Amino acid sequence: MFSLKQMFYITCHSERYLQSREREESFTPMIKKSINLIISKGIIVVLLSFLLPIILSFSIPEQNTLFENQSSNPESSQNILEETQLSSGQKNIVLRARQVFELRWTPLKNINMLDNRGVYTAGQVVQGLPYGFPREENYVPINMSFDEFLRETRNINSRLYTTQTLRIQDVRGELSGLQELYPDLDYNGMINLILSLDSSSEFSIYVSKSPFFSLDCSAFVSWAWGLEKRIMTSSLSTVAKDMGNNIQDLQVGDALNRAGDHVILITDVKRNANGVVTSVEIIEQFFRGTLRRTYGDDSEFTFSDFNRKYIDRGFVILRYINRDDVIYVHDCVVPIGNDFCRNCFSTPTIYMLARVLGVNPSSEFMFTIERHFILLSR
Repeated sequence: MFSLKQMFYITCHSERYLQSREREESFTPMIKKSINLIISKGIIVVLLSFLLPIILSFSIPEQNTLFENQSSNPESSQNILEETQLSSGQKNIVLRARQVFELRWTPLKNINMLDNRGVYTAGQVVQGLPYGFPREENYVPINMSFDEFLRETRNINSRLYTTQTLRIQDVRGELSGLQELYPDLDYNGMINLILSLDSSSEFSIYVSKSPFFSLDCSAFVSWAWGLEKRIMTSSLSTVAKDMGNNIQDLQVGDALNRAGDHVILITDVKRNANGVVTSVEIIEQFFRGTLRRTYGDDSEFTFSDFNRKYIDRGFVILRYINRDDVIYVHDCVVPIGNDFCRNCFSTPTIYMLARVLGVNPSSEFMFTIERHFILLSR
């Protein structure tokens, strides 16, 4: 292993050597590539060698953080939601929603969106989760963790790429046979019967074709509210209080729901000095994926758009009855803001370097640094 002095010398003089040798016709591409590698390694070693004493002076959280209430929130969480008037439960609802919204993944093969309304294109980064009505155990992240979903996205043989949840029309033959045996069962009853008879079946009770692992609008709100299972739009009122449909009554963490149709989550509400709402931010699970929009003053969308899309169509405000009991669990797969820990990174040194530089350790910049560091440590 080179000493620091030797590595610094190589870093400074290798480039000069490369320039002179390039003028010689006998200089091969393989040698050129090797010297470029030495240069890049030298730069990283010198950088880390000088920064390491400073880095080590920073304290590091020892384990993942569970946000159970305001008093247990680590200092990093204070940079995520600055509105002190929000309860800890409201903040945690937003953090849970952002976990879905800020998830990034890249499909290895094209995946059809709900009922073939579009395509998640291979090689293009997708933000949020795919929309769909999968089998109950395939709702992400309620019944399947973020990490498990990302593992599926990285497996070319995953059912995410090979199958979709089938719609009722696709199994009419099988259903017609069951109908003769069970004449009193409706379509949903027969689908559930198939599921009970064949645990490997891909059937869903919905008249739709969905990505095999996905999330719909009500499951998204159920996750944000910290519910243990998905509750459909027609039943959300059983766990929430109906607050009417006056936009001035909106609070962070509320849902706007139209039973049997769609539901969205309110993630930010801004008011002027008189308490009048000036802007509303929402996150929703839509057929193209997870979306975030802002309506109001100085926003891309106006309150007229908001009223036309939601209020005028009969959406009502639902406030979760256990809102202040919602907890947020830190997840290294999708750290929010500066909420990351030692376990979020493969090497503590890279984690600490990110702290010094003031950047998110999961950023592309830090991934690049980490890759170089791993090469050097081999």
